[in-house]
Amino acid sequence: MINTTLNYTVKLEQPIETPVNSFYQILLNTYNYTLAKVQVEEYKNLSDSSLDVGKTIFELSMANQGFNKNISAQNIIIDGNKGFVVTGMNPKNLRLWQAYYWLDSTDCECGPVSVGKTEIGIISLYPLNVTRNLINSLHVENIKQPAKPKTLTFGPPKMS
Repeated sequence: MINTTLNYTVKLEQPIETPVNSFYQILLNTYNYTLAKVQVEEYKNLSDSSLDVGKTIFELSMANQGFNKNISAQNIIIDGNKGFVVTGMNPKNLRLWQAYYWLDSTDCECGPVSVGKTEIGIISLYPLNVTRNLINSLHVENIKQPAKPKTLTFGPPKMS
């Protein structure tokens, strides 16, 4: 998954289902610590997928978590989609990276916003080179389950 000399394990968490969405999470652990997460959130209905809104929320979240030194955000392409990465440091100079994109974002005729159903988030405490490699190698697909075949019942032919 990531090109690094660090030993790491990958753990797939159990999906969480709510009335609004389904939440999937993959944890990357090194030395028994979770140092990165890839989160996939699939909404049942269309949701606002405007990147500027997400970027503002991530910057505020970073500051609220204590990573309020040198916060910066940059637009990037992740898995062929428009996204961004936000980074900041805490008082102990530990750097947190958060990347974000929508798998299926489309422009909405309802105004200057985008809508989508599947958002992807990456959170990493790995160094820049490992985090960059994780982001650049990430590929997520939404695999649709085939529709259930309809049950057919057969009876004797109708007589006229």
